[in-house]
Amino acid sequence: MFSNLILPLAAVLLFGAGTAFAEPGTEKAAEAPPHESTEKDGGVSGEESAARAGKKFDEIDADKDGAVSTVEMDKYREAEKAKREAARATREPEMKKKYHEKIDPDGDGKITRDEFIKNANERHTGMDGDGDGTVSREEFHEGRKARRIEHENSRDDMKLEPQ
Repeated sequence: MFSNLILPLAAVLLFGAGTAFAEPGTEKAAEAPPHESTEKDGGVSGEESAARAGKKFDEIDADKDGAVSTVEMDKYREAEKAKREAARATREPEMKKKYHEKIDPDGDGKITRDEFIKNANERHTGMDGDGDGTVSREEFHEGRKARRIEHENSRDDMKLEPQ
């Protein structure tokens, strides 16, 4: 049973910890997301990493017995999933509106075939880093990464919190 908990706990601690870092009213070292740090070089110290992992473990360990059961892990995951879904439901209508406005420049409420293709061509050109008319696999992945960052920034600009 113990081995069945190691991988899920490690995954949550490594990848799912970001949601806990945004809670107000806690120490900066324990709350800073991975790209922010109290370190001058922007890196995350072992101390900061341990503080984050400890905080996340304490959050998951609902009965405070010093161990995380599969039931606690499942409940934690479900709660985190519900938070993400609530946040998405709050911002999704505005995100869809912005996307539609971007593709529908004449604002008539309809995306024509020409508007749709123009948007696709603009995205293609934006990903073609060397300007040779072809998007390589590397350029494609870099373009996706840039769009993901742009998407995250637009979400931050909306500053909507789930109720």
